[in-house]
Amino acid sequence: MEKPTVKVLQIVDSINPTMWYANLIGKCVPFVRDDGVTYWSREPEGFINIVEKTDAILIEVTEDGPVVIIS
Repeated sequence: MEKPTVKVLQIVDSINPTMWYANLIGKCVPFVRDDGVTYWSREPEGFINIVEKTDAILIEVTEDGPVVIIS
């Protein structure tokens, strides 16, 4: 039986230091959607906001932790 996976964004950079995720480099944030230009995520405060594609890696994780890089 396959373990369920969850898509998340791993923040790898913040070209703009004023972005909401600028202090989250190295952390994972929830993935909401990909609109073709940017990723969308949920901020810690609960708001849905953009994440520049150059600033994040879309990955899938399981409860055991293995990572599958999507893009």
